[in-house]
Amino acid sequence: LATAAALLAVCWAGSFRDPADCSGDGCSLAFTWDVDFTTSTLNITMAAQSAGWVGLGFSTDQLMGDDD
Repeated sequence: LATAAALLAVCWAGSFRDPADCSGDGCSLAFTWDVDFTTSTLNITMAAQSAGWVGLGFSTDQLMGDDD
């Protein structure tokens, strides 16, 4: 039998790709995430075609103001 944490971990994973049907180097952006409840860890992988930096921000609202 699967543990409750394993079942929850399946529900707390996802991805975003652009274009949506891309794979590998064909993606201009690929972002995936999953939660490991056994270690209380959020795992994020992000890749993008860029000539510079790629960033990720978290905010308590949709305004991204005063979020350090």
